[in-house]
Amino acid sequence: MHYKLILSGWLLVLLCSFQVHADITPNQKSYTVASQSDDVVARIMFDAIAHQFNLDIRFKTYTSFEAMLHSVQVGDSDFAANVTFTQQRAKVFDFSSPTNIDYTYLFSREFRPLETMKSIAVPEKSVYDERLKSTFPFIHIKYFHGIFEAQKLLNSGSVDGVIGPINSLKPMLKHGYSAQLVNKELHVQPVSIIATKGKHQEMLKVMEHFLYSSESQEILRHTVRNYQFELRRKALRQAVNESGLNLQLPLKVKFENLPQYATYHSNGNVEGISADVVMKACDVLLIRCEITSKPSESWASMFNDLRNNKIDILAPITVSQQRKSIVNFSDSYYHPKALLIKREGYKEGTYKDISELISERIGVIKEDYFEEMLHQMLPHKSLVRFTSQKKQIQALLDGDVDYIVLTEANFSEVLRESPKILPLEVDKLIGQFSQFDIAVGFTKNDRGAKLSKLFSQAIQIIDTSRIVAKYDFRPDWRSNLALQKHYQKNDQINLVMVVILLIVTGYLIQRQFIMDSLTKLRNRNSLCRRFAKGVSKDISIVYVEIEQFKKINETYGFEVGDKVLKELAKRMKKNWPGHCYRFSGDEFVAVDVISPDNVNTFIERIENFIYVDSEREQSFPVTLSLGASFSRKKTIPLKEVLGEIYADMAQGWSGNH
Repeated sequence: MHYKLILSGWLLVLLCSFQVHADITPNQKSYTVASQSDDVVARIMFDAIAHQFNLDIRFKTYTSFEAMLHSVQVGDSDFAANVTFTQQRAKVFDFSSPTNIDYTYLFSREFRPLETMKSIAVPEKSVYDERLKSTFPFIHIKYFHGIFEAQKLLNSGSVDGVIGPINSLKPMLKHGYSAQLVNKELHVQPVSIIATKGKHQEMLKVMEHFLYSSESQEILRHTVRNYQFELRRKALRQAVNESGLNLQLPLKVKFENLPQYATYHSNGNVEGISADVVMKACDVLLIRCEITSKPSESWASMFNDLRNNKIDILAPITVSQQRKSIVNFSDSYYHPKALLIKREGYKEGTYKDISELISERIGVIKEDYFEEMLHQMLPHKSLVRFTSQKKQIQALLDGDVDYIVLTEANFSEVLRESPKILPLEVDKLIGQFSQFDIAVGFTKNDRGAKLSKLFSQAIQIIDTSRIVAKYDFRPDWRSNLALQKHYQKNDQINLVMVVILLIVTGYLIQRQFIMDSLTKLRNRNSLCRRFAKGVSKDISIVYVEIEQFKKINETYGFEVGDKVLKELAKRMKKNWPGHCYRFSGDEFVAVDVISPDNVNTFIERIENFIYVDSEREQSFPVTLSLGASFSRKKTIPLKEVLGEIYADMAQGWSGNH
């Protein structure tokens, strides 16, 4: 299956890449590890440990957490992973320091927040009951032994939800239950490896030392993220197949042309918070979605299309009680704040609350949420309606209205994108006066209800916080004020600025001549200028080259290749006391007056590393070819020194002279 292939691929990288060495060498070569079914975290950690120390590790699978602990306690198994430390358990087990996160899930028949549930089942002898009692004391707790008993409790309606670790994820998703991470809600602590009391204390230290490396922690987290994402995506796609929806034709999607939410580009692409969330959800669900809206379409027109079942999806749309009678909503993915905007200087300090604006002209977009909200706050008041945000803002500038309402992000975008300073400001006394929920809208029928549920589940596994951070620009009032003051400077100060600019430009041109723009290291010109008269006898030079760098570019793309170069440069600067240079494409040189022992230490620290790109969800080992010249009898040309290093490396020797 797809998720198994991905897990295996990451595990291969994990096993082939670690270069961590513990001071203690294990004497025993064969161990038994107790685990529960589908405990992917334990498998990843102990397979890596087995590979690193050439151990024979065998897994015993138990149907319950209680049985797994008992196996280690009585000595039937040597170790178990993902166990939370308690004083009671410390009496019968030896614990390592915390090694990893305990991924904890809430499973239920329908998605519901934990705080809305009345009864929860947890595994017998787990720490989840203590967490629930301290955080949600009103929830009634029941206990179960094994996953089948947990499913029976859910199916019978005896409990609203079941809490369990990551090994529960696969069987629960397979049976159609909703899953949500609740680590934050329960304040779940990191977990440890346990061993039979008094038997394997030295080996626990070896494991702890190995697993504490930054490479092992990063790849473990990344592997688990991919594993759970693939499981949940597979379950969602199965749910789509079983939904009974006719999806032979693509879903018709419309996005309002609104900064941050959806921006239309000349190449046909649409991007923004809402556009990215909806299209990523379509991809997760494996549903074809077609954008049918045009940049010039009004919100009112698109909203009517949704109500009349002419389209399937509309975004962004603000959730409100009034709209719930005519629209099916997905879960909210963005929670902006509303600002009251006016012209600069207009009625400063006059109003303290929206309800006081009874005599003011307020502009709104037709059938927009802000129109609905202001009608509730100011009943029976006439509002000035516009078909687009652009017309609304222009009316405020022209004095046709006195106030409008925008989100923080929209107002920031308006100020930033304007070619001139706009005389607009947030009303100082009222300012932020409301926060609301943005979601995806679906038709108000059975089809729309099914789609809203599926898209809500897809949104749960999408990294919406990263999407929001990409487009949600906050207002920078200080920069805006500084910009205004800049335009008010007199000619004398402007002249001084021009002179300073010329000096800075000259410096940057000179710096560009000697610096590599990608890695921020000195470049080949700088190296050649430094040793124009030759390399003196006490200078040590280390040559570094990335092996198969062309293959990295061909496999992962030039952008990833550039990031690998920058990562190597960063590691060299961190571990080398002198200057580092980028000599050419994938070749680097380090130079300093330094002892051969220190050179060898530098080589050991950088010769192999794991490149991890969390954003692209990529990771692979990077291997280097290195050579060094420690000393020479006299000053000789740089070209000669490098030539000798090349010759030594060709013969398979990395040190010299």
